[in-house]
Amino acid sequence: MWYLRAVELLEELKFEELMCKATFIRRDSGGSVVAIQCLHVDDGFIVADKGELGRIKKEIEGKFT
Repeated sequence: MWYLRAVELLEELKFEELMCKATFIRRDSGGSVVAIQCLHVDDGFIVADKGELGRIKKEIEGKFT
């Protein structure tokens, strides 16, 4: 159930899940990938463009309380 809810929340934040389950990407308005989010059990790992990381992290923390 946690995973299904996490997918919903990440989609609200404009992440799209790849064919590899639990792996999501986020693109900028030009279509370039600016973040990769991976989920494992009840945790996550994010790699993002240096200029985007802080903002994306705050958005995620706002959804996952």
